[in-house]
Amino acid sequence: MAIFTKRGTEITQEFIAQQMEKSDAWLYRSITAIYKWQTEDEKAIQATSHSNGVGFNAIDAHILSSFAVQIAQRGFLTVKQKMIARKKMVKYAGQLFRIATSKSA
Repeated sequence: MAIFTKRGTEITQEFIAQQMEKSDAWLYRSITAIYKWQTEDEKAIQATSHSNGVGFNAIDAHILSSFAVQIAQRGFLTVKQKMIARKKMVKYAGQLFRIATSKSA
């Protein structure tokens, strides 16, 4: 399944994963988008406390939540943080695709 942008670009789960690898802007938007799906109490403790199928998993919640907060506050991640984030965020491409699909519906 794919969705298309106004310019005709096909958006798939694979496309999202590739864009996060190549583009800091995509990476930052992706981290922020998943963070928004964390519940308020999960955001407060920077951990996963609900098994609801959205947001970061328990292993990634602390570090990726801290990255999301840093992006919101400072607008950037360090080179090392981006390397860590890219490695971790690839597994969220499916969730990001579902978010994009729900917005286009």
